[in-house]
Amino acid sequence: MDDVDKAKHWYAEAFGIDPYFDEPYYVGFNIGGLALGLIPTAEKQKGSIVIAYWGVNNVEATYQKLLDLVAKQLNPITDVGGGVKLGVVQDPFGTPWELFIILCFNCNDNIADKYYLALSI
Repeated sequence: MDDVDKAKHWYAEAFGIDPYFDEPYYVGFNIGGLALGLIPTAEKQKGSIVIAYWGVNNVEATYQKLLDLVAKQLNPITDVGGGVKLGVVQDPFGTPWELFIILCFNCNDNIADKYYLALSI
């Protein structure tokens, strides 16, 4: 992460929360019980296979919110059948986020907007 301070502000706005830990060497968010850690990284340490998955109740609204926050559209929202919709955006820091609608049977609505798998490398 080249600019942790800039990323901190973007993620705080995107998720509507403040970090639980905020130091120059690490900024941590608790997103639905999972940790999203922002760590300053030298160019040679960056990986190229990172994707974040975010299960939401309303893919369209969340997708648009991230686009409004200057995320880049990678894959438009697609109905893949069976009530599943997927869309992929890239945050301003290069991380792709796949948004998907939560399919939950016999669950209450408070499971919505949980973040399943913060970052997968």
